[in-house]
Amino acid sequence: MKRMNDHRIQTAACALSMGLLACQQQSEPTTEGDTEVSKQSAEKTAMDEATVELAGRSGSYLQGEVSLSAMDDDVQVTVEIEDAVAGEHGVHIHERADCSADDASSVGPVWNPEGNETGTARLGDLGNISVGAMGEGSASFTMPDVSMKSGGDRSIMGRSLVIHARPDGTQDKNPNDTRRVGCAEISNLTDSALSQR
Repeated sequence: MKRMNDHRIQTAACALSMGLLACQQQSEPTTEGDTEVSKQSAEKTAMDEATVELAGRSGSYLQGEVSLSAMDDDVQVTVEIEDAVAGEHGVHIHERADCSADDASSVGPVWNPEGNETGTARLGDLGNISVGAMGEGSASFTMPDVSMKSGGDRSIMGRSLVIHARPDGTQDKNPNDTRRVGCAEISNLTDSALSQR
C-alpha cells in the first residue's frame, strides 16, 4: 500500500512538473507575439504623426507649428501660431512643399485634385484660424480621405500649409490683400522625421 501511495505521489508530481513545463512552453510564443504586436503598433504610430515648422512670409513675424496625425482614412491637421495679427486668417493646403519665396508664391495654387472651381469647396480649403489680441491662435481640421503616405493625388506629403492675411473666402473681394503671411512645408519626410512630435 505504501509503495502504491509513493508511486501515486511520484506520478502526480511528475504530471504536475510536465504540466508546468507545457504551460511555460505554450506561453512563450504568446509573449513573443504580444511583443511583436506592440512593436508594430509603436512603429505605426511613429510613422503616422509629424510636426513641421511654420514661418512668417510677406513681412509677417508669425511663427508656429503644424502637427499632422493620420486617423484611419483621415488626416488631422492642428495649427498653432503666435506673433500674428489679431483676427481671422484663412488656412489652406497648397500644391507644393516650397516656402522659399518671400511671399510664399512658390507653393503654387490651393491643393485641388478634384479640379473644383474657386468659390466651391476644394480639398485644400481648411477654414480659418482665430488669433487673439496677444497674437496667438490654434485650430484643428480633419481632412477626409487623405493620406500621409508618399505618392498619389490624395497624399498630403509634398504639399504646404499656408496662413493667409484675410479670412477664408474673402481674398477675391479684397484683391489688394491676398498676402500669404505664414508657410509650412509638408515634405516627403523620412520615418525618423515623422516620429518627431
